[in-house]
Amino acid sequence: MMKVNLYEGVKYIVELKTRLVYIMNRLNRVEDGKAVKELLADLNITQRTFYYDMEQINSWLSMNDLGKMLVSNQKIHFIVKDQAVFQKMLSKTQSYYFSVSDRRAMEIIYIALYHDPLQLIDLEMFFMLVKIRFYLT
Repeated sequence: MMKVNLYEGVKYIVELKTRLVYIMNRLNRVEDGKAVKELLADLNITQRTFYYDMEQINSWLSMNDLGKMLVSNQKIHFIVKDQAVFQKMLSKTQSYYFSVSDRRAMEIIYIALYHDPLQLIDLEMFFMLVKIRFYLT
C-alpha cells in the first residue's frame, strides 16, 4: 500500500492584512530595532497577536525571499535583503491600517446606518475578517 502525503500539492498563500503591512513599514524605517512593548502599546495588541503577526510576516518574507523579522534583546529587528524589491512587493498591497478605535467607530457607524437587520456574516463580509487563503495547486 502506498502512503499519500495529504499536504503535497497544497500551496499556502499569505495575504497581508493591513496591520502586517503597517508593522513592516514602521519597522523598515528603524535601524536599531524597536522595543516590543512600545510596538504593542502603539498598536494596542497583545503579545500573542504580535507573535502571530510576526509568523505571518516571516512567512510572506520567506515566500518572496525578501528577508526576515526577529526579536532579540526585547527589540524587533527587520532585515530586508533588497529594499527596492521589498518596496515593489509591498506596493502591490494597497491598504490603510485602521487602529482598534478607528475600527470600532466604523463598526458603530456601519451598524447605525445599515438599512436591514444585521447578521454576523454581514459584518465579516464588510470588514473582511478572514485574510489567509489556501489554494490547491
